[in-house]
Amino acid sequence: MTGHLAVETERLRRVYTTRGATGRASKLVVLDDVTLSVRRGELFGLLGVNGAGKSTLLQILAAQLRPTSGTAKVAGFDVCRYGSHVRRHVGVVCAADGPVVRLRAPELSSGQRQRLSLERGFAGRPRVLLLDQPTLGLDCAASREMRGFIRRWVHEDDTRTVVMATNDMAEASELCDRVAVLDGGRLLTCETPAALSDRWRPEPPRPDTRAHGAAALEAAFLALVGRRPLLAGA
Repeated sequence: MTGHLAVETERLRRVYTTRGATGRASKLVVLDDVTLSVRRGELFGLLGVNGAGKSTLLQILAAQLRPTSGTAKVAGFDVCRYGSHVRRHVGVVCAADGPVVRLRAPELSSGQRQRLSLERGFAGRPRVLLLDQPTLGLDCAASREMRGFIRRWVHEDDTRTVVMATNDMAEASELCDRVAVLDGGRLLTCETPAALSDRWRPEPPRPDTRAHGAAALEAAFLALVGRRPLLAGA
């Protein structure tokens, strides 16, 4: 692994060519000039609304999808030039694994199936673990167990690294050392959950009210990406 970094991307871009009903080609930019780095031993989060580019970025880091331009290195290996080496050192778990595991083990609960998917991601003793919404669809008890499992795994060995895409602000606030916010394929910011909450707080807190944890992170995230709750106070 190069130095102290587990993941490096520079000006990463992914563009799809689509055709509408008229047959005219158009460009869909899914990742746009994304440059970031993840330190070895870090539990790093990717935040963004659906379609922000989180899953596409994880696919590129897993050497499952080639970028249109730019570079990405995982565990010191370029994902395009040394894809087989990357796949050897990376574990991948995504919510889409659930149906596959359910077919193979229908007697298991959703939490047990999700944990089995996670354990499969650990099977090759990866240096870097890529998680795409690992607690999606789980009840609160199963979700808490899953978060504990992830935390223990990365803290047992300071050479292990987790990059996790999530829409769950409580999960990001509890687990992540730093988070990157993607919107429309672009990287908006990369900082600790606490720093993000403080820096992008939508308005000064009233003396009798102090937002913290997941609530503060969610408010900051919505302010940063330009979204607002549908209902006042929501």
